[in-house]
Amino acid sequence: MINRNSQGSVEKRDRWLLKGLLSLNLVLMVLLITTGCIMTKKGDVTEYKNLNLKGFKQEVLENGLTVIWIPDVKLPRVSLQLMVQAGSVYESPEERGFHALTASLFGESTLRYTALELNQKLEQFGFEFGAASDTDYSLLSISGLSPYRFEMLDLFVHILLESKFDVKDFERKKQNTLTHFKRALDDPSTVASLAIGQTLYGNHPYGGLVSGTPKTVTDMKVEDCLRIYKVFYQPHRARLVVSGRWNEKDLDEIRRAFVKWRSFDTHLVKKPQAVAGGVQQKQIWVFHKPKLEQTQIRFAHLSVPQNHPDFLKMRVANITLGGAFASRLLQVIRDDLGLTYSVHSSTTGYLVGGHFQISTFTRHEKVRELVEHVHRLFKEFVEGGITEKELRAAQSVLIGQFPGTIETPDQLGNALLTMWIRGMPEDYLSTFQSRVASFNLEEINQVIKKYFYPDQLSTVIYTDFDQVKDQLKALNVTTYKTFNW
Repeated sequence: MINRNSQGSVEKRDRWLLKGLLSLNLVLMVLLITTGCIMTKKGDVTEYKNLNLKGFKQEVLENGLTVIWIPDVKLPRVSLQLMVQAGSVYESPEERGFHALTASLFGESTLRYTALELNQKLEQFGFEFGAASDTDYSLLSISGLSPYRFEMLDLFVHILLESKFDVKDFERKKQNTLTHFKRALDDPSTVASLAIGQTLYGNHPYGGLVSGTPKTVTDMKVEDCLRIYKVFYQPHRARLVVSGRWNEKDLDEIRRAFVKWRSFDTHLVKKPQAVAGGVQQKQIWVFHKPKLEQTQIRFAHLSVPQNHPDFLKMRVANITLGGAFASRLLQVIRDDLGLTYSVHSSTTGYLVGGHFQISTFTRHEKVRELVEHVHRLFKEFVEGGITEKELRAAQSVLIGQFPGTIETPDQLGNALLTMWIRGMPEDYLSTFQSRVASFNLEEINQVIKKYFYPDQLSTVIYTDFDQVKDQLKALNVTTYKTFNW
């Protein structure tokens, strides 16, 4: 439910910081300059031809590793990004957090270096190394100056193939994770998001932190890391992006370095857990914590995965509801009624599932009023749809935001890796702008009715029960519980 790239981070929010409606012609002019997108005009309609991405090529090595090369000579910089099909979606309830803790051990002790020596080696050349696990994948990356590209290549492959998974490093990382859990409980926003995740997904991995739970991490052994490494970190389950100032001869060195990576003789990896289907009933859950200064509120229902054919249309629709600074929710709930400083909605898609969510907070005395108004606005949004003017504005925002997501070689590489890991079509990036521009009002409003569910929009209220109990009775809520893992 909470989409993170590292421990302790919270759900990435699709927020578009655009106040007022930019004219469509202005946005298109900016796109022409920044992306080289080819456009033609017919009357008042602007048609987008497919975007020409930065040049890249792809090959598969003899060990099954797919390599994507994105050359760029503008800066004396190089980078490597390795994405692996390993993440929380592959975990059983007893294994929550195992993939995250395993990924965190890359960059610690290896067969050649202690953790301190490895860190000194990275600093000596100015390399930036990172390793983390998310819901559907794990990612290892390194970047640095091109004159030291072969030292960087050697170090990265060494970390990948010869990490030691030392018990002392493991115990230290484990304690850091347990400390993180205690801090998470002190953040009301994080607790509210975890609570709505549990409400939606139940025991599915998408409903919790990628870093796991206090119990599962406490029970974890270093042998679990070794097992996950041997089963999941195999070349045929990975893709490597090589970007920056590498030349053709350098690619031969890269091939020779990574072809040494061999698959372990292990059992087949189990498939990702499917999100339970079925119709949900709208419900309100109240979680109590004494002396909270304000009430955190989440509204959500299950939705479709990111590779669903209608997911992009849902994103366009959501911009009008609560995905932009000029959205309906912000205009009414914040500006007109003064019930909160911030309210936004988002559509989140994973590999095997997804959800729609509205997130906000308010003063204790305004809980009932805010809940009722959000449910009313959401129902009106689904029943009435959006207008032609709102559609054009939403298209402008989404199209205008897109170039910044693939501007650098690293960004483009990460986007290509995400497309692969989530099973999206190969032309997703090159046709993104043209597809968004082609959506018409009728099909967007049909999508709204089909995939947004007022009757299934559950609510989580994280509050001091004593401060709001009369309001909760008016909302037909008479019981509450304390959040636990």
